[in-house]
Amino acid sequence: MGGDRELVMFSGLGAILTAAGGFSLVSALCGLVFWLTALYWLRRWNKADPMMRHVWLRHLFQQDYYLARTSLWHKPRPNSPWRKGK
Repeated sequence: MGGDRELVMFSGLGAILTAAGGFSLVSALCGLVFWLTALYWLRRWNKADPMMRHVWLRHLFQQDYYLARTSLWHKPRPNSPWRKGK
């Protein structure tokens, strides 16, 4: 369908749950609109970069801030070219 397989299936599942949850025509239309909108954006996302999902997931698990210095307990690697005295 043009998007990442797992994200398209997950958005379809969300649309089905939205449509079936209300047992009415309005909820069915909301589910359909949700799925078509999600499918449109997932296609655009996949067209821009097919590995975008993996990049986005990696971004979620990265730290917000990295210190500019090492901790007190850091031990340098023995063969590092940045060690002094080499």
